[in-house]
This record gives sequence, structure tokens and C-alpha cells, in this order.
Amino acid sequence: MADATDLPISLAVVVESIPAKGRIVVIAPGEAERRAIARALRVIAVDTFKADFRLQREGHRVRVTGTLSAQVQQACVVSLEPVAESIAEDIEVVYAPKEEADAAMRAAGLPADGDDETTVEMAGIDLAMLNDPDALPDPIEDGRIDLGVLAYESLAVALDPYPRKPGAVFEPPAEPEDFGSPFAALRSLRDKQ
Repeated sequence: MADATDLPISLAVVVESIPAKGRIVVIAPGEAERRAIARALRVIAVDTFKADFRLQREGHRVRVTGTLSAQVQQACVVSLEPVAESIAEDIEVVYAPKEEADAAMRAAGLPADGDDETTVEMAGIDLAMLNDPDALPDPIEDGRIDLGVLAYESLAVALDPYPRKPGAVFEPPAEPEDFGSPFAALRSLRDKQ
């Protein structure tokens, strides 16, 4: 998870403040925050952005479910013209105390936060755990979870990595008429001798 101090949006929730019946949190950044999010994501604009979360305590864990919706404009990878993209994502993340989350990362064959080892053996990764929020929870940091970070990261992951305007076609530049084999120049030198 990214450090909230590096991101344009943050909304930390104290885990102990979540009532037994759960809590609803809505994140709807204003225009200035959306501009900052667009800069951070390196997109043209974030026209709309809303995240609706339901937080439910499950013992020492917190389950966050909800939806993310956004309207984003990115540059076409071919023409660089703006491309509108609608995003609608379901979100489900489980948070657990840091020690438990770190142990789950190691059990999945991944380094935990603070581990010295950065090399990951692909054969040692438990792929089933990667898609199971219960098996691989995110850490609760200092008794808090940051829903702003969750919303931001969810948007970043949902973006089309190669946005293309309908009908945009890449046309490579034409080769010059006198362009030939790279060995043609060598042949011409040989022929002059």
C-alpha cells in the first residue's frame, strides 16, 4: 500500500471507532482534489470520483466492501487526444493487524513490509492467496486504515493502461526511397574498389 503522505487523497479511520453494526463512509473529492489526483495518476482529468465504503469489524479485522465510480480522461496512446473512460469497480479488502498481515504475506511467498529480501521466487508464490482478501489482508497501520489510499489505489489499478481513441490507427513513418539494406552502403564501398 502506498504511503498516504505521498498521495493527494487521505481519509484515515480509527479501527476502534468503527461500531459493531458497521460504518458507511463516502469519499467524493472536490475539484481541487480531483485535479491533484489527475496529476498524481498522470491523466488529463478526473471529472468525477466517488467511493462508497461499508466498514465491518470482524474481531480484530475490518472488512471493507464498496464501489468506486469515476469518469477519467486519458491521452490516447496513438494520437494523444483525450479519451473518456468510465470506471465502475467493486471493492473488497480485509485489514488485519500488521503482524498478522505480514505473516500472511510471508505465507504467500511474498516479502512483508520491512523484510530485507526483495527477491521473489515466482514458483514459491501461492497464487490462490493473491485473490483472497481473507487469506492476504492489508495491514492496519497505527490502529488506522486509510480509505483515501484504498480509493486512490483502486482507481489507479482500474485505469486502462493503453487508452485508445476509437478509430485511432498507428501509421509508422514511410521509409525514404533510397532506404535499403544496412549492408547496401557497404556493398557500394566494395564496388568502388
